[in-house]
Amino acid sequence: ALAFGHDGPVPSPTYGLVHTYASLRGPWLHADLYRIQHRDELDALDLFTDDQAVVLIEWAERFADEMPTQVWRVNLAHHDQGRLVSISAPPG
Repeated sequence: ALAFGHDGPVPSPTYGLVHTYASLRGPWLHADLYRIQHRDELDALDLFTDDQAVVLIEWAERFADEMPTQVWRVNLAHHDQGRLVSISAPPG
């Protein structure tokens, strides 16, 4: 959020499903797919209609086949007393 010029809180959108933020670099969306059950619900969120927006998605693995191919993946996993973070860039 700080990289996009947002210095306020960024709560998980668990119940609102998608929070939209404005920044100097353009819009960015923060989505949580945990409660989404079907593809039509995912489509209704319109996450990928603005090709200028950055979309950050929690629980994206629930709809891995529906995600764009050019994505950065950030995985957070519990490890010992902390978290293990892995980041993978899109191919090419």
